[in-house]
Amino acid sequence: MKRRNAAVLAGVAAIVLLMTSAALSADTVSGNLTNLFYEKWAGYQVRYPSGWVIDRPDKVTVLFAGPKGTDDYYTTVTVQNVASAKYGGTHQNVGSLVSDLKEQFRKSDPNTRFFSEKTFAFTSEDATPVNAITFSVTYALQGEKFQQWAVIIPRASDLVYHVFFYTSPVKLYERNARTAYDMLQTLRLVKQGK
Repeated sequence: MKRRNAAVLAGVAAIVLLMTSAALSADTVSGNLTNLFYEKWAGYQVRYPSGWVIDRPDKVTVLFAGPKGTDDYYTTVTVQNVASAKYGGTHQNVGSLVSDLKEQFRKSDPNTRFFSEKTFAFTSEDATPVNAITFSVTYALQGEKFQQWAVIIPRASDLVYHVFFYTSPVKLYERNARTAYDMLQTLRLVKQGK
């Protein structure tokens, strides 16, 4: 349990994740994403696997994980909202947020390795394309090696960035990588409200 909590806290603190190509449609995702997370305040909806649980570590973060007592419990998908400078945050743009995330990783583990960074088009809440950035990272935490896939998606309003990330011990990474990818394919930005 301590390993999972440490990985989750590191992920939330560093807000990071892995690879993507938004080319797949929601119709092609695996059929196990039967549950829907949607709360208007969040500004997005996303499907997640039956049997997985939701946790809310803070007011802007939603964590999805497998049931306790399974390997899936240690692999998590997290979506976090980060305010832009226009909305009281510190980041002027997606690139600024990505640079900050990478710096946080380097400070926590000098042997951190980044790879597979790219920009891709994502459909915003008003149906226009926005440029999202994705990258993968490996790092060590409390003697265990983790891999994370980060996808940073700006809203068309540029007030909030949605950070989607899949985090797992390296030895379990491939086990749920497809589920995380499929979850991203179901992620839809929606109008925010209270």
